Amino acid sequence: MKNFKKQCRQLIVKCQDILDLKHYKVTIAFSEDEDYYANAFYEEIPDHEATIVINKRKNAEAKDLKDTIMHEMIHIYLYDYTIYVENVVRTIRDVYDINFDFKTMFKKCYEKEEILVEKLTNVLKDKL
Repeated sequence: MKNFKKQCRQLIVKCQDILDLKHYKVTIAFSEDEDYYANAFYEEIPDHEATIVINKRKNAEAKDLKDTIMHEMIHIYLYDYTIYVENVVRTIRDVYDINFDFKTMFKKCYEKEEILVEKLTNVLKDKL
């Protein structure tokens, strides 16, 4: 466990260098029960804090762990932009009193973001 945690910490620090996220305080938690490889939780600005919950079982291989950490760090990197888009859409909806399915629109935005994160992960993971 200690070696795995150290490996995770080293990869996170490398990702912070690559993505210029040194201003984020990133903590690590572990799980073996979930179906996902990892999940990131981040705080509103200006806190710049994030927690990445890593599934140790699914990330036992070094390749998987690299992919997973880079993937979650890219989500953290994009967080400011994601919040900006959400706020713009909410403002347009409220100011112009537009009636549309807000949840469906955001679901599609998150799906597109996930595709973008996967593509960026594939490009950047070799830098780790």
